[in-house]
Amino acid sequence: MTGPKFANIKTINQVVGHPKYQELCARYRSFLGRSRAVRDDPEKLLDLQADIAETLLGLEAAQRKQKMRARNNNLKIEELEEAKLRALVARRLAHIVREIGDGIAWRFFYYDRAGLYQLTRKPQVGHLDEASINTEMARAEARVAGGALVLLNDLTNFVKFGDLALRTDDGFKFIEAKGGEGSAGSGHATRQLRKLREMADFLNTGSRQTHEGNERIYRLTAQPKTHLAEVANLIRAARRQGKAHARLSDCLAVDVYHVETAAAISVGKQRLLNVRDNPFSESLKAFACHSLDLFDQFTPNRAPYSVFPWPDDACFDILTGRCWIVSYLNWGKLERTLTKRRLLVGDDLDRDRVLQFRTLPFVEQKRRGLWMSVGRPNCTPLRISFVELARLA
Repeated sequence: MTGPKFANIKTINQVVGHPKYQELCARYRSFLGRSRAVRDDPEKLLDLQADIAETLLGLEAAQRKQKMRARNNNLKIEELEEAKLRALVARRLAHIVREIGDGIAWRFFYYDRAGLYQLTRKPQVGHLDEASINTEMARAEARVAGGALVLLNDLTNFVKFGDLALRTDDGFKFIEAKGGEGSAGSGHATRQLRKLREMADFLNTGSRQTHEGNERIYRLTAQPKTHLAEVANLIRAARRQGKAHARLSDCLAVDVYHVETAAAISVGKQRLLNVRDNPFSESLKAFACHSLDLFDQFTPNRAPYSVFPWPDDACFDILTGRCWIVSYLNWGKLERTLTKRRLLVGDDLDRDRVLQFRTLPFVEQKRRGLWMSVGRPNCTPLRISFVELARLA
């Protein structure tokens, strides 16, 4: 499964409207608030991660159980469909909980997007294992007792180096909690430990040597201008009136829907199934994206909603689907603006390439990507890659 996108919003509605989904979402709501409150408290942060680990183990077990049930040919059609839906519910809930885990990781690494992107560059791990989690928790407790802030990496999508990440006054460190004494001196274990040390050194110093030369992480001190405050106001307005819209710039527009309010008043449920009011529809390079389009998929190109500078209830409503954000990007206008200001150095975004790219499955889009380079003449350009242009906003 590649995950429901904007086109099959009915599938998304089935999941977010399921009673079990709504019941468990209410139960997990406290995770988000706790993750923000205990970010720098080693003991309380570890207690929260223990609760998250227990929750993920239960959700993954429920998903496996419902998948097996859905393969039982002795069941009635409606029972098979319900089992498939419950498996989707469990998968989506696990994705939400991991996004809260990703928020913990972003704060743990001081919102260092460049560094976090490096930590995703390994294959995704499989299901959680209770014995492994217990081993990691034991090692984590010992490190917390020594004053370190500890992150259980398996609870996140972003951090794929080592089992635990440590943050102390001396910087970051990655350790493997699993593996017996017999494997400690093996060639594989030695290479793995070297890679963990090299990654920690890179994050701590911002520099490393590769076969292509010296690679550095540059951190700008300028504060970026965003539309987050305006979108927060739209979320508040949507709670009152069902829908709120704003044209934020020549290139960007946003619709926000509060599902319960919109379904109860004039916007109506059917209206929610056709939320394609793209003000840039006449442009050949205009794209729309939905806050739930990566329904149960992960991409490092997108910051988790759990770290957005909005109140807890707003972030959680976006995470769970009680609130929808539909963004419209006029890439053609943005491209012309960058070109006019001599900032667009190059791209591979001609019309035919973009149209072909948008027809590819998500996994293939992730493998191929699109890119653009932004910078001043005679300066090293900044190369930006995208999983999908429709997900820029």
